[in-house]
Amino acid sequence: MINKANIKTLLGITNTDSDAKIDLLLPQLIQSIIDYCNNEFIFKTIDGYVFDNVEMTINSTTVSMNTSIPIVDFDFIKLHNTGYNDGVYQVLDSTPLDSTPLDSTPLVLGSTYTLDRALRPEISNSTVYLINFPNQFLQIIAQGISSNLNLENSNIKREKLDDAEYEYFGATDLESMISDNSSILNNFRKIYKKRVGGYNEPWFLVCRHNCIECKCC
Repeated sequence: MINKANIKTLLGITNTDSDAKIDLLLPQLIQSIIDYCNNEFIFKTIDGYVFDNVEMTINSTTVSMNTSIPIVDFDFIKLHNTGYNDGVYQVLDSTPLDSTPLDSTPLVLGSTYTLDRALRPEISNSTVYLINFPNQFLQIIAQGISSNLNLENSNIKREKLDDAEYEYFGATDLESMISDNSSILNNFRKIYKKRVGGYNEPWFLVCRHNCIECKCC
């Protein structure tokens, strides 16, 4: 699971000195991976993608809604078709909302979810999606944070998958995190069809680099 506690465990961080910077870096690293892969990693079951159309009340760092999605702490969700707050967020905790009539048991009306960063207040009928990132991304993100924190003694140096061993980067920018871990990330990239030229031109497979008949992905 991708969260601050697991990242700190992997990096051997036992104090809270870096917590604020980790909180700032984590959503940036997540969004960089999403953009590179052209993939929002929507959770998919045998019944299809996991999403719900709900009315949500957004205020500061919380969103209140009654959803059928079994959201748990540290899940990632995507808000879509809101007025101001479309994007991917991490759920830090949740509090049930209920109303207790005088003559019956409590009626659950949904939950209030605390998210990882501030939002603009609004009430909207929007869509919430459940996100499912691959397990390998925890180590990539942890190493990205390690680089930005200038930790010289990170516990993560290499990852072995099957017979292949990957060495992680030591640079300090997001582009290096992507390029130096492309051997893993490319397995999750999505390409799309595009017409090059006029309306009657044929379709080609194009990647995010705009490569025609992409070979780099």
